[in-house]
Amino acid sequence: MRKALSILVTVIINVTVMINLGLVIISAIFTNALAQVTEIIPLITYHSHVPFVTSTNHGLTYDLATYLTEKSNGRYKFQVRTMSRPRVDTLITSARTFVVPWVDPIWLNDLKETKYLWTEKTLIPGENVVISRQNNKINYDGPKSFTGLKFGGVRGHHYVEIDDFISQTENTVRIDSDRHLSNIQKLINGLIDVTVMPTSAANYFFSELDLSDSLFIATTPHSTYNRKILITNERKDIRDFLDQITLKMTEDTNWKTTIRYYKNGE
Repeated sequence: MRKALSILVTVIINVTVMINLGLVIISAIFTNALAQVTEIIPLITYHSHVPFVTSTNHGLTYDLATYLTEKSNGRYKFQVRTMSRPRVDTLITSARTFVVPWVDPIWLNDLKETKYLWTEKTLIPGENVVISRQNNKINYDGPKSFTGLKFGGVRGHHYVEIDDFISQTENTVRIDSDRHLSNIQKLINGLIDVTVMPTSAANYFFSELDLSDSLFIATTPHSTYNRKILITNERKDIRDFLDQITLKMTEDTNWKTTIRYYKNGE
């Protein structure tokens, strides 16, 4: 009787050990599975012009999303969504998580960087250049240089000093298009006299469309700025990750090759 009871106790102990071991294994598998869940991060942008967007699902913004996704080692997947500036302005005030690349804090009324989280390092410095025709060159010296001219802007964009100047004059008008490329075409066809766009876009167009003989870029830029990444919803984990990556990007051979590709307009 005692022997049978001893055997029964041993069996119960062994079964209990096996159950506990099984629970530990299942817990480990479940925990590991949770750790491997990739968070989708919408990377939203209103910069739908070259070099940021060169064609459907291609361009510097898409390369940036891929680069950041790969560097996260499965933690995040950054997905590009292009939209209008007003739509971006609306979304970043919501209680949802978004990442907005290529923006200067001053553009979002956050000069002191207190409304949103921002990366410490600038992605790329930028400037807006003034473009006119070779047969009617505009050497930019402030908005008064546009007196009596037709200025081509992009719908929804605010042009520092230029907008205020135009609103105060009667013989200078702003004619909007949806894209910078449309303004280049209007400029060539004489429908506008001058336009302003990022140097990166201007370099791309001048190279791709061979515009040096027909169009002129003023020596003095309209404005300079620093393109950073904005992070919404107080997501400090994403900000910290982006800081870790962007602080090293300028020394990354692959990223430098990507930037050089677009800078050269290839």
